[in-house]
Amino acid sequence: MLLAIYGIFFYQQEEFRHYKALISTRLSSEISASFQQANDLAQSPGVWTGLTDSVGRASYLLPLLEKSNQNKYYKFDLLDYRGRFFIHSSNAVGLLLDNPSNIQRTIDDSQPHLEVVSIDQTDYLTASMPISANFTDSTLGVVLLHMDLDKIMTTLNFPDDLNIKFSLSPFVETASDLSKHSEAFKFEWNDDGKDYAIHIQLQQSYLSAFLFVMTGLGASLACGGLLFFGLRRWTRLFSERTTRRLDDLVQLASDTFGHDQGDEVIRQIAQHLKAKLPTGNFLCRRSGDEFIAVLDVHEPIADFQDKLKLIFKPAVFNVNHMGTVHITATFSAGAALFPDHSRSIHELLIYADTALLSAKESGRNQIQWLNAQMLAATSRKTKVDSKLAVAIREGRIFPHYQAEVDLLTGKIIGVEALARWHDEELGMVSPAEFIPLAEQSGAIDPLTQNLFAQIIQDSRAIRTRFPGATIALNSSPQLLSGKRLLTMLTHLASELDNGLDGFVLEITETDFALSAQELASQLQAIMGLGVRIAIDDFGKSYSSLFRLASMPIQKLKIDMSFTAGMEREENIKIISGILALAQSLRLEVTAEGVENRFQQDTLIKLGCQQAQGFFYSKPLSLQELLTLPDHLVPAKTP
Repeated sequence: MLLAIYGIFFYQQEEFRHYKALISTRLSSEISASFQQANDLAQSPGVWTGLTDSVGRASYLLPLLEKSNQNKYYKFDLLDYRGRFFIHSSNAVGLLLDNPSNIQRTIDDSQPHLEVVSIDQTDYLTASMPISANFTDSTLGVVLLHMDLDKIMTTLNFPDDLNIKFSLSPFVETASDLSKHSEAFKFEWNDDGKDYAIHIQLQQSYLSAFLFVMTGLGASLACGGLLFFGLRRWTRLFSERTTRRLDDLVQLASDTFGHDQGDEVIRQIAQHLKAKLPTGNFLCRRSGDEFIAVLDVHEPIADFQDKLKLIFKPAVFNVNHMGTVHITATFSAGAALFPDHSRSIHELLIYADTALLSAKESGRNQIQWLNAQMLAATSRKTKVDSKLAVAIREGRIFPHYQAEVDLLTGKIIGVEALARWHDEELGMVSPAEFIPLAEQSGAIDPLTQNLFAQIIQDSRAIRTRFPGATIALNSSPQLLSGKRLLTMLTHLASELDNGLDGFVLEITETDFALSAQELASQLQAIMGLGVRIAIDDFGKSYSSLFRLASMPIQKLKIDMSFTAGMEREENIKIISGILALAQSLRLEVTAEGVENRFQQDTLIKLGCQQAQGFFYSKPLSLQELLTLPDHLVPAKTP
């Protein structure tokens, strides 16, 4: 009898050990994914823009919520700075929450907090995370994550009599119930440098195991043989259940499939396409998960397009990975027609790729047919690419200059050099068209070298006409790697008597993807040549304030999107925040994109001192720049 009781107790302990391992693994996976998504929402410029826009709030936030609330185990809600549910999303659970106390704690201290709440006997883990922006220290709102703990537990297929409870505080031990086995443990995790923990209690009745063993013992009194076979069956069941739990644990701990499973999915996709595509097709695998299909069209093209739409729908494939796993695949496709679009197989492939890219950019899981707009864009891109090398070599890409003024006086205090290219066939080619192509082809180095050389040559005339004016240069982030930009500027500095004094290098916030040490080292060396450093388009992206304060920079240029939207209160707040930040770091500030007197006067009231935009001057050739007066559109007295 004592041996049987001990066996029951030992069996239950082993079961609970596996239960706890499964629960920890499952929770770790869901919590990691949900907290990452919550952090992304809390740091999203789109979220804090929506929170500060009382009129267009829903247009910003509802699409974000709809996209975020795709997981069936956890959902998100967005609250304002007082913790109110002011966005009515399709998520009904969030509206049932009775204002968990962690929301108020987050509002008070701008820190993430947890709470376990129960709705209709369902346990939810709620996490409140502050929404903050890099232009203010106050909390703009709260991201509320609520995770359905009970639904997550049902995926583990535990026995019906296993009771699981959750709490933020340790469970208090009470008088033990001899009919139940009870254990509690602490589940801990770390997110963004902060430690979290919840307490989990497991309870399960001894009754089924006890009755089984007692029946076996009773039978053993009548027949020793029955006891032997009963114990053997019990041992086998224990072994099978333990093995199954371990298999489940290993499967849950696996994040990815192997190459064999990937190859199997590719084979099944090929078979699916071969079977679904119209008869007479030629199908081949291009690379990775891309296929090329050549189809004969023997019917009106509109009917054929409708037929293909039905083919490119999500499909489910089965692979063996610790059991049978169901994989859902979606298809994005691009199509071009022969001979309508081209008689060349090479061009048809390019055009089909163009349509495929459009399908991916339009949300995937669809087929896009080449149209006139895509065709024109591809044709122009091809022509720009083919003409770029000659244009660089023959100096057809040249600098224009846009004036930068003192807001109070209108005096020209600097100019920014901007690349311009006019082609006889293509007309004006925007830097947005040819700079990426130059970066892809490796032509960015000679292009920048030629432009900088022309700017250095023009600088003598500019400084004679506008004494003391700075000259700003823009550089591709690619040139920071390998110190190519530093080498280029060092060579140019040797050609001037005063080096590069009076020149400003403008970089963008995205350039901060470099390591802080590498970026700071290069910028310090460039500053040693006399060059000042400015961050261009500031506020368009977002950077760590710590890194911003540690970088050797002297100037910020406010992105023109904020200036253009100054009739909106949130943009006024953003600009004010940037000005306050710059003042604390002792940085100059120039507002870009000023196009009217209202924007100018508002900037003056906010304390901005420098501006640039069409209200003063568009980018001009050197000859046109030199004809400008010393002062442009003097400001009203504030």
